Amino acid sequence: MREQERMAIEDTEREMTLHRAEKIVAEKIGFYRHLAAFVAVNAVLIAVNMVFSREFYWFVLILAAWGLVLFAHFVSVFAFRGKGFERWRREQVDKETEKLRRTG
Repeated sequence: MREQERMAIEDTEREMTLHRAEKIVAEKIGFYRHLAAFVAVNAVLIAVNMVFSREFYWFVLILAAWGLVLFAHFVSVFAFRGKGFERWRREQVDKETEKLRRTG
C-alpha cells in the first residue's frame, strides 16, 4: 500500500506542476497579446494624431497611460518568477494547506 500511496502523490505532484506550467504559459500568451494590441492601436493613434491634429500630440497621453498598465502586466507575468518567488509561493501554499487541515 505504501508504494501505491507514493505513486499517487507523485502523480498528483506531476498534475499540479503541469497545471502550474499551463497557467504560466497562458499568462505569457496573455501578455504578448496585450503587447501586440498596444503596438497596433498606438500605431493607428499616432497616425491619426499626425494626420488630423499636429498641434497637440494627444497620443502621448494614451501611450504613457497604457504603457504603465502594460509594464505592470509585464512585471506580474515575468518578474515574479524564479526560485525565490517559487519558494515563497510554495511556503504560502503550505501554510494555507495547514490552516485548512486544522480547521477541517
